[in-house]
Amino acid sequence: MKFSSLPSMLAVRCGVRPDEESYRYKKDGHWISVTWRQAQAEIRHLALAFLDLGLKRGDKVCIMANTRREWDIADRAVTSFGGITVGIYQTLPADQAQYVAEHCEAKAAVVENQAQAEKLASLNIPHVIVMDSDEADASLLRFADLTAPHEAREQTWGAALDELSAALENEDPATYVYTSGTTGPPKGAVLTHGNLLSEAQLLSENLQVRDSDTGISWLPLAHVFQRVCSNAALWSGLITAYAESVEKLIDNLAEVRPTIFYGVPRIYEKAHAAITQRADSGGAARRRIFQWSVGVGRRISRLRQEKKVAPPLLRAQYFLARTLVFNRVKKVFGGRVRVVFCAGAPVAAPVLEFFHAADLLTLEGYGATETTAALTFNVEGAYKFGTVGKPFPGQEIKLAQDGEILVRGSLVFIGYFRDAEKTKAALSPEGWYATGDIGELDEEGFLKITDRKKDIIVTSGGKNIAPQNIENALKQSPYISQAMVCGDKRNFLTALVTLDADALRPWAAAHHLTADDWPALCRHDAVRSLLQAEIDAVNQRLARFETIKRFRIVPDEFAVEGGELTPTLKVKRRVVNKRYCDLIDGMYDD
Repeated sequence: MKFSSLPSMLAVRCGVRPDEESYRYKKDGHWISVTWRQAQAEIRHLALAFLDLGLKRGDKVCIMANTRREWDIADRAVTSFGGITVGIYQTLPADQAQYVAEHCEAKAAVVENQAQAEKLASLNIPHVIVMDSDEADASLLRFADLTAPHEAREQTWGAALDELSAALENEDPATYVYTSGTTGPPKGAVLTHGNLLSEAQLLSENLQVRDSDTGISWLPLAHVFQRVCSNAALWSGLITAYAESVEKLIDNLAEVRPTIFYGVPRIYEKAHAAITQRADSGGAARRRIFQWSVGVGRRISRLRQEKKVAPPLLRAQYFLARTLVFNRVKKVFGGRVRVVFCAGAPVAAPVLEFFHAADLLTLEGYGATETTAALTFNVEGAYKFGTVGKPFPGQEIKLAQDGEILVRGSLVFIGYFRDAEKTKAALSPEGWYATGDIGELDEEGFLKITDRKKDIIVTSGGKNIAPQNIENALKQSPYISQAMVCGDKRNFLTALVTLDADALRPWAAAHHLTADDWPALCRHDAVRSLLQAEIDAVNQRLARFETIKRFRIVPDEFAVEGGELTPTLKVKRRVVNKRYCDLIDGMYDD
């Protein structure tokens, strides 16, 4: 089906199934269901309120809040009159939030609470709307007031809103998505209605998202991946449940029991580490049962990947393995999930293989903000672990001479807002976008990401090394939470690592070490020996020039709030290198 704009897709979806459930959210301990008709009414009321405030087509509206239903309502209200949505991560400090709001020339902002409003107070944005308004300043507008029915607004602005919506076309900008800024100030990638519609269709059709599915929205809506998942839900008609928070995600998964789940690599890595750690600490018998079950599951996984049928005895063993172990693994995601999707960064193949062994197919994809999120994806019936799948139909991929991935198609953005120079550097006259990622295409057309072009380490001996693969291998240890490999222009590789407290504290207790003084525990010789053994195990699988010769433990986790991680949990190498330069230099002193 062809739509001219996001509002036209919304109108069709709400017209086809007006009284069926659109989404649900939790309030006062209870899940509340909202129909498509009710959702459409809230969106329209807010759009009319925006027009009444004086906003016009092309005006930019910032949204800064956790993932919640009001975020999506505001986004759809803004785009319905031709406004442009600009998401701001709620975790950003005030100066970074102000940079985005000021750079995009915001005419209004929708924020979660008073604290978020104060981040933007110095900019004097004409209209600031607060979602949680109980304790908000009286000068701020209340979200609930603007989404309530208002007959006068409808009479004054109803016809104008309909005309503005009808005039929108695929080529019109719908949102500016500011990149995470791993290499400098964030850039505002301009995505059109056509970009977002194309992604919604490709995700829904190729990943077989159905109107009978239920998904859970929990990733930051300021990030393009969650936004396109929301649009795919609208395209396909699935029910969206909004998680209360990241902290309550596990509880919400058990309550909602979604049939599809999407996340970023760190979620699956931590789940894998926690499950493995729990099995290892459960006694010899439990550990043997777990290891036997995983072994059986891996044999089934290999046969499924080869599209072969398992023999009767192996099928019987797998039934027992599911009963003893794997059904509990699936309950981590609610127990009803048929497939999970992952994008944002490469996932270590052993993690994907483990979940597949547990009868939980994890499909990995690849894309960027500038490609409207997913450009490639593994799909049911055509997947290969260790790759990010094949390009979606209509999307072209080629590799430059240095291995950089170049892409062209309906998903590629139209440029960076107020930055012609960077736009020219990223987009060729023929429409090819230079991703900055290094990759390989195998004989079947599956794409493998090997590293970021700017992250390649060149040692003083002239060896080119992709640190991301080594870092992913290090994070397979249950005790290592984050890792950053160093060694550019040096003669060997070193690493900074942070420790996973959930795994290390039980280990410390078992070895009669106190975890009360965390920095002291991180410096303890026994912990260093533990980490050395983990790193030695990784080194055995690496070429000699790739091995980690020395490491240092950073007591504090890398965090978004501390500036070491992007909101999508990628390490900001420039920041970490600068912050821990003395620690890094110390590994090379002699």
